Amino acid sequence: MIAHIKRLWAAAPLATAAVFAASVLALFFVIRLSVAMVLWGNSDHHEKEIEAWMTPGFISHAFKVPREIILDAVDAPVPPPAGRMNLDEIADYRGVPVTTLLDAARSAVDGFHAARTDGAANDR
Repeated sequence: MIAHIKRLWAAAPLATAAVFAASVLALFFVIRLSVAMVLWGNSDHHEKEIEAWMTPGFISHAFKVPREIILDAVDAPVPPPAGRMNLDEIADYRGVPVTTLLDAARSAVDGFHAARTDGAANDR
């Protein structure tokens, strides 16, 4: 094997270096893809807590809940006066503690998923 590589290097050093570099790069991306697949395939990785930095749109997307349900739960201004507002900014705007909005958003998400689960169970 080593003799074969030495012969290739003697015949075409630039091409051999290019093939070696491409192989190393391909191996890097294969490892990176494998790690990403393991991380994203783990269902626990997707279950996050709702936090104050999240916007209602982000919450609706991350937890697969219609946006209107989250907007109603946190009583967000529509349209927002200063562009996208996270829960902390909405709490300041409304003059309530952010924990109130966090609890309301969690309740809305849990209620939506419970209703979907109950509806699917009743359809059988």
